[in-house]
Amino acid sequence: MNQDQTKELLLNLEPQAPDFQLLFTGKFSRKVNGLYKPETREILLHNKNFASDEELVYTAIHEFAHHLHFCSSSRPTTLRSHTSVYWSLFHRLLTKAEEKGLYRNIFLAEPAFQKLTDEIKTKYLASNGQLMKDFGQTLLQAVQLCGKHHVRFEDYMDRVLCIPRTTAKTVMAGFAQDVTPDFGFDHLKMMTSVKDPEVRREMEFKRREGYSPEMLRQELKGEPLPEITPAPMPDPVEAQVDLLERSREQLKRKIDDWTRKLEELEHKIEVLKNPQEDFDA
Repeated sequence: MNQDQTKELLLNLEPQAPDFQLLFTGKFSRKVNGLYKPETREILLHNKNFASDEELVYTAIHEFAHHLHFCSSSRPTTLRSHTSVYWSLFHRLLTKAEEKGLYRNIFLAEPAFQKLTDEIKTKYLASNGQLMKDFGQTLLQAVQLCGKHHVRFEDYMDRVLCIPRTTAKTVMAGFAQDVTPDFGFDHLKMMTSVKDPEVRREMEFKRREGYSPEMLRQELKGEPLPEITPAPMPDPVEAQVDLLERSREQLKRKIDDWTRKLEELEHKIEVLKNPQEDFDA
């Protein structure tokens, strides 16, 4: 697959993508397979790294997702670009590529992977999810027993079982809400935050259809896919300055927040040290 064919494949996935350059470097790199330069909208692929078209396409889609993310309504506000929004976008592009027959998912196509996946899902994930759900049912019995003897359930968690209270709440909620245990404890934990049974069933259906955890999180947040905002090719220097300025503003907000917290803490310390003195509220 050459440069033009690769770019055509990417545009097949998102025809409305803002203009970008895709270049094969003709090099081998031990550090990365590819990279995206937001200031020039360039996707660079070290094509000597790839032993197959599938490997090349995967990396091309990965970098293309960065392009769409940086050109979207939810573009990164810092140089950190592998955000939850990014992974959701990337996984959706991969799914679309598979559906269009543009990318072969080796995890589904290779018999050895299929066998291992079935073993992991049934022997470990589903078993773990069911075990934790049953654990939640048992802990509810502990709640009743603590009530009968007028002792705190939290004290039982802290000093006897020595497990985090949040874990106890999660597994009890998993049993009480009858969350499907098939996908393991992490999925059970995510679903306990969903109070509407219909929404939970919808999320579990999408999980069976292949949605990744990041895709589900975006759905639960009610956040649609980032809106692509077509725009002319930016000036490289202006684009870099804009990215750095946004990073600076985010850092300043964090500094202001920590400064305020520090001032509040120092004020409380002074009040405790000098209880007789008057301090401004």
